[in-house]
Amino acid sequence: MISLLLHACCGPCSLEPVRLLRAEGFEPTICWTNPNIQPASEWERRLSTLRDWAANVAHVDVVVAGDDRAAWERAVAPAGF
Repeated sequence: MISLLLHACCGPCSLEPVRLLRAEGFEPTICWTNPNIQPASEWERRLSTLRDWAANVAHVDVVVAGDDRAAWERAVAPAGF
């Protein structure tokens, strides 16, 4: 198996990509870094759902990367978001 880091915004949207990647010989690890998901309660809900799904359904590891919301907001503010 070839290791692959796959970004995800939630668990359910990762189901099919993980299945297809495994069928192609990859072993994905999910990377969670989503400072764009707000409010914080939604961010936490999605991460919790992802962790549950990863552990109980997909049997895939999850890496939680940095989540600098202030940097995200500074980066997108000039574009009017």
